[in-house]
Amino acid sequence: MPAKKWVVRILIGIGAILAAIVILDLIIFVATLSRIPSIISQADQESGFNSPDYNTAHSIALRARDHRPLTEGDMVTLERLSNNPHWSVRGEAVAALSNLGSTPQATKAASIARAKLNDPDKDVRGLAQQALALLKPPDAQRHRN
Repeated sequence: MPAKKWVVRILIGIGAILAAIVILDLIIFVATLSRIPSIISQADQESGFNSPDYNTAHSIALRARDHRPLTEGDMVTLERLSNNPHWSVRGEAVAALSNLGSTPQATKAASIARAKLNDPDKDVRGLAQQALALLKPPDAQRHRN
């Protein structure tokens, strides 16, 4: 009989240890959950997504996509944003250029896109190549004939 009591006490002790481990895991899990919004926010800031510059580039890109005319100020802004430290902002600015086709801004857009062919980020370089393939600047028409 005494051996059974000893085994029961060991099992109760192991159960208590396992319960403590589960409780600690839950505490760590809850603490991590409370930090997730700040971790996501920090990641967004580091990548440039949801920054004012990204939102500006995206707004101009949407106007260009909808074939609404861009102003000279928009083109200056896209050129500035194409040199932003964040690849996402540069990429969005260069993507906006793709939609300018044969508009009066196409020559300026092609110039900005050509400058991004050597961008450190491969995605931005790819977007610059795409923009150049889709743009039809007036000076390019002259050189083809």
